[in-house]
Parts: sequence; C-alpha cells; structure tokens
Amino acid sequence: MNSRRATAVGVALVTGVAAALRLVDLAGNPPGMNQDEALSAWNAWCLLHTGRAMSGELWPIFHCRNIGDHPTMLFFYLLAPFQAVGGLSVLTTRLPVALAGVLATPLLFWIGARLFGRAVGLVAAAIFAVAPWATFVGRLGVGAGLSPLQALLPVAALLLAGFPLGDSGAGRARWPWALAAGLAAGLAGYGFHSLRIEMPLLIVALLLVAPRRLARFAREPGGRSALVAFAAGFAVTFVPLGWESVVDPDMMKRWEMTRLWQPADPLWTRVALVARRWFEHFGPGFLFVHGDTYAPFRPPGQGELGWYVLPGLVAGAFAALAAARRSASARTLIALVVLYPAGDVVSRYDGPHLLRSALGLGALALLAGYGTVTLVRLLRTRSRALAVSLAVAVALAGVVQETRYEVRFFRGFRRDLGNQIDYQVALLDAAHWLRPRLQRTDAVFCTTVGMNEPFSILLVGLGYDAAQWLRDPKDRREGAYDRYVRVGKLYFLYGQEARPAVEALESNGRADRVLFLVRPHELGLEGPVARFRAPDGTELIWAVERVF
Repeated sequence: MNSRRATAVGVALVTGVAAALRLVDLAGNPPGMNQDEALSAWNAWCLLHTGRAMSGELWPIFHCRNIGDHPTMLFFYLLAPFQAVGGLSVLTTRLPVALAGVLATPLLFWIGARLFGRAVGLVAAAIFAVAPWATFVGRLGVGAGLSPLQALLPVAALLLAGFPLGDSGAGRARWPWALAAGLAAGLAGYGFHSLRIEMPLLIVALLLVAPRRLARFAREPGGRSALVAFAAGFAVTFVPLGWESVVDPDMMKRWEMTRLWQPADPLWTRVALVARRWFEHFGPGFLFVHGDTYAPFRPPGQGELGWYVLPGLVAGAFAALAAARRSASARTLIALVVLYPAGDVVSRYDGPHLLRSALGLGALALLAGYGTVTLVRLLRTRSRALAVSLAVAVALAGVVQETRYEVRFFRGFRRDLGNQIDYQVALLDAAHWLRPRLQRTDAVFCTTVGMNEPFSILLVGLGYDAAQWLRDPKDRREGAYDRYVRVGKLYFLYGQEARPAVEALESNGRADRVLFLVRPHELGLEGPVARFRAPDGTELIWAVERVF
C-alpha cells in the first residue's frame, strides 16, 4: 500500500472513530437534557412551526429573547431542518453538533497536511477525534458544539483561495473560495457568542502571518479579486452583526450578565484579570487534571485532554516559536493557538469555560500533532529505534487513556446521580409519560426543586404545540434569568407563586383533574400514580393525581 493510500485509510479510520464516539447512544449520554439544549430546541421548534422565536419575534436575524439573555440565531435555524425530519427530541437537538464534530476531523487533517504535511494532519485529526473535550462538546446540543468546525472553515477556505498562510507559498488565487472564507468567518459570529470576539482577531492575525507575500498576492489580478471577494463576504455578514452589537444593548446582554470585571474596576485590574484567565487556558488544571469546574461538564476522572498530549503540546510550542521567523505555517499555528481563549477571557467563571473555549480545540490538536511529529522526526535523525519507540509509546498511551475515559463516560456518567439531576432526566421521562395524558388533564403543577428552567424540559418532552405556546397565557417573571410560573395549563412551583392557581381551581365549582410532578413527598403529597427514577433506582419525581 502506497503512502497516500495508507494516509487515506488512516483518515477514514480516525473519522470513523470520531463518528462512533459522537453518535453512539447520542440521545442517552449525557443523560436527559440540560436547559440550554432544551431552550435551543424549543426556539428552533417555534421558528419551524410559526416563523417566530419563543419570545415572539418574527424571523429574527441577530438575536431573540431567551430567558433574560439574547442569544444569536444560527444554531436555532440549523436545528429546524433536523426537527422537520425527526421531530422535537434530544436526538435531533444533538445530531447537528455531532455531525459537525465528525466533519471537523477530516477537515483538521487537511489543514494540518497543507501546513505541515500528512503525518501532522493525521496525528492532529486523531487527537481531535478522541479528546474528551472534543467528544463531550460534540454530544451536547448547544451552539458551542459547532464552534470547532466554524473556527476551522475560514482557515481551510483561505488556504484553498491561495492566501499565503503556509510555507508552500500562495497558491493560485481563487476568488470563490475567498468569498466562502469571508462568508464563513462572518457567519461564525451568528453562532456561539465567543466566536463574535475571536473571529475578527483571528482574521487579522491570519492576514498578517506573511505580510510581504500577501502584498505580492494582492498585486496580482487574481489576488486582488480574491481579497475583494473575501472582504465582501466578511463585510456583508459580520458588519451588520457588529453594528447591531453597538446600537442594540440586548446584543451585549449575555456578556453583561457574565462580565469578568466590575464596571468600576480600573484598567489595570481588567488587564490583570484577562491575562490571568488567558494563562489558565494553557495550565495543567484545565487541560489535564480536572477540566471544566462545572460538575455536569466535568470529564470524569481527568482533564479535557489526555496526558499523552502534553509532550506534543510542549514540543509543538517550542518548535513553532523556533520556526516562526522563517515559516508562515508556524506563524499561522501560533496565531490559532494564541487566540483560542479570546472568546472566554472577558467572561466571569471559575476558570476556563469548556464551551466558550471549544473553538480552539482544532488549534490545540494541531499544535500537539505538530509537536509529536517533530519529536519523532528529531529522534529519527539520531536513532530510528528511539523514534519508533516514542511513536508507539505515545500511541499506546493515547489508546489506554482514551479507552479508560470512554469507559468511565459511557458506563458512569449517565449513572451519576448528580448528572441525573443536572440533566433533568426524570423530568424529561415524566414529560414523555404526560404527553398522551395532557389533553384530558386540567392543570399540571411541576416542581422546581433542583431544576433549572424546567418549563423548557417539559415543553420539549411534551412535543408541545408551538402555535399553542404563542397563544397560551403566560406568567413570566423577568430577572437576570426569567422564570416561567405558568404556561397555559402548566404551572411551576416557585415558592408560593403558583398558590393563586391552586386556589382558583379549588373555588371554581368544577371537578378538575390535576397532576403534580413533584419530588417524593414534596408538598406532603403521597400515592403517586407514576414514579420516575434514576438508573440506580433512586426515585426523583412522583406523578400524583388529585381532583379539585
């Protein structure tokens, strides 16, 4: 088998592994559904069936009101075709993200091969395919899951357009690819909000990796056309978004809710906070020891990457810095790695954020691939046996550590009671049970104990009618995050806020059939007609029927 065919087989195998780790049991692990997934799914469902977001805006372009924040729209519109085919479910919410992760794997190989050769591209793709950070983000139905692919698309398109990002020199200028690069970079800003910060910085950095060669490229007729096409594609998509961010305060609401510094903090304090957060993204705690500090996102038993990646990251950093003066490919890699935390360094959190930083997954995998191959090649100049030993040792370490992680994830993550609660598994099961019974039920009272935005989980599990949602009387309490106390006949038990609805049922002179979805023994209710459990048998929710 020749080397090209062997590489093609390797890419196919790596992509197959990436697909398996993202698609197997996609609807069951993570278990249930968290509120961000449910809100994304519900916004898409409303757009699909009514042309309006859940908050009522007609075909919004830039943002819609969610639960107090104002997310951008790209992911919601992307979900709608999947829902049109497969309905409203956990699977259709996560499937676009999983497929994006699969597609990013061979794309990363191609970029790595174009910049540094096929060996680097293959190692980088293999790391991306199996890294816990990448596989987890690739199984979560939120817009951040698209960001690794979105961050790679403009880079690939610029290389195809002939821009001088690599050592092979500027290729033949192709303005259609340049236009595609501009459109991809601009549209990325309509995705997860961290891309709105990172993408303009990355574009500037990439255009400056080889300024003299770019100037020569621009003097050629085809190069000028490519530059104009790229600028036009970026301007027509990103400039309206940027302008809207300036003139519409709601566009910045999410950032204001999570701003890293206080408004009264002096400049030096802000700079220090940003610098500290930037360094934390490259520290061993986040990358190798514990990962994201939020329990539902924390990789079981390790950090976001396996320890076997560390030698490649260190060697890649030294090699790229050493080659930067003479190598445009090295400077492109440095730009990708240095800017990967940009979308996360201005937001408050206990360390680096798994989702806001996910756009840098490809860059870190590429750096590790470059460093690993560089180490092997350096050893080969001295001893072929040492080089082979290192390559085999890294490969075996990767197989062992990633296998251990996947066993912990697929066997243990869904069985963890904390994850059962955080992903609201029992409430989703209760919603499925309630679905055929809702029409003949006069009112449903749902617990909020240990839950975040339970109305969204209930709506998705019920497959609720989007047009009915827009017509329903609602009691929405605005705040930093909105609380829905009522949606039609669904009521949510926030303290005593639902008490008037209970009193109205008691005094209306009718025999009303009422269901309570509550924690066991909550409100003193007994005699459940259905019980919803965690896999270990723990009862999490009771369905209790009463007639008022």
